[in-house]
Amino acid sequence: EDVDLLMISVLILNKALRVADVVRALAARGRSDLPVVVGGAPFNHDHLLWRRVNANHHCRGAAEALALVQRHRQAAA
Repeated sequence: EDVDLLMISVLILNKALRVADVVRALAARGRSDLPVVVGGAPFNHDHLLWRRVNANHHCRGAAEALALVQRHRQAAA
Protein backbone atom coordinates (compact mmCIF):
# COMPACT_ATOMS: atom_id res chain seq x y z
CA GLU A 1 0.00 0.00 0.00
CA ASP A 2 2.92 2.36 0.46
CA VAL A 3 4.14 1.94 -3.13
CA ASP A 4 4.18 5.26 -4.95
CA LEU A 5 5.86 4.28 -8.23
CA LEU A 6 5.85 0.97 -10.15
CA MET A 7 8.71 0.31 -12.54
CA ILE A 8 8.57 -2.59 -15.00
CA SER A 9 11.35 -3.69 -17.34
CA VAL A 10 10.83 -6.38 -19.97
CA LEU A 11 12.95 -7.95 -22.69
CA ILE A 12 10.40 -9.40 -25.10
CA LEU A 13 7.34 -7.96 -26.80
CA ASN A 14 4.74 -10.41 -25.53
CA LYS A 15 5.67 -9.54 -21.95
CA ALA A 16 5.64 -5.82 -22.77
CA LEU A 17 2.06 -6.13 -23.98
CA ARG A 18 1.09 -7.62 -20.60
CA VAL A 19 1.85 -4.30 -18.92
CA ALA A 20 -1.66 -3.28 -20.01
CA ASP A 21 -2.97 -6.13 -17.82
CA VAL A 22 -1.00 -4.79 -14.87
CA VAL A 23 -2.40 -1.28 -15.39
CA ARG A 24 -5.96 -2.68 -15.57
CA ALA A 25 -5.39 -4.75 -12.42
CA LEU A 26 -4.13 -1.70 -10.56
CA ALA A 27 -7.21 0.27 -11.62
CA ALA A 28 -9.48 -2.57 -10.52
CA ARG A 29 -7.83 -2.44 -7.10
CA GLY A 30 -8.29 1.31 -6.79
CA ARG A 31 -4.67 2.15 -7.63
CA SER A 32 -5.08 3.98 -10.92
CA ASP A 33 -3.18 6.80 -9.18
CA LEU A 34 -0.01 4.69 -9.13
CA PRO A 35 2.37 5.79 -11.90
CA VAL A 36 3.64 2.91 -14.04
CA VAL A 37 7.07 3.37 -15.62
CA VAL A 38 8.29 0.94 -18.28
CA GLY A 39 11.60 0.17 -19.87
CA GLY A 40 13.38 -2.50 -21.85
CA ALA A 41 14.06 -3.46 -25.43
CA PRO A 42 10.48 -3.51 -26.77
CA PHE A 43 9.81 0.00 -25.46
CA ASN A 44 13.14 1.31 -26.75
CA HIS A 45 12.43 -0.13 -30.19
CA ASP A 46 8.83 1.12 -30.45
CA HIS A 47 8.72 4.60 -28.97
CA LEU A 48 4.91 4.65 -28.71
CA LEU A 49 4.46 1.21 -27.14
CA TRP A 50 4.48 2.61 -23.61
CA ARG A 51 1.39 4.66 -24.46
CA ARG A 52 -0.40 1.68 -26.02
CA VAL A 53 -0.02 -0.31 -22.80
CA ASN A 54 -1.23 2.70 -20.78
CA ALA A 55 2.01 3.25 -18.89
CA ASN A 56 2.68 6.73 -17.54
CA HIS A 57 6.35 6.99 -18.49
CA HIS A 58 9.08 5.28 -20.50
CA CYS A 59 12.74 5.27 -19.50
CA ARG A 60 15.42 4.29 -22.01
CA GLY A 61 17.91 3.11 -19.38
CA ALA A 62 18.93 3.00 -15.74
CA ALA A 63 20.25 6.58 -15.60
CA GLU A 64 16.99 7.94 -16.99
CA ALA A 65 14.99 5.78 -14.56
CA LEU A 66 17.04 7.01 -11.61
CA ALA A 67 16.50 10.63 -12.66
CA LEU A 68 12.76 9.98 -12.90
CA VAL A 69 12.68 8.45 -9.41
CA GLN A 70 14.54 11.44 -8.01
CA ARG A 71 12.10 13.88 -9.65
CA HIS A 72 9.17 11.82 -8.37
CA ARG A 73 10.54 11.89 -4.80
CA GLN A 74 11.13 15.65 -4.95
CA ALA A 75 7.59 16.25 -6.21
CA ALA A 76 6.17 14.10 -3.40
CA ALA A 77 8.14 15.92 -0.68
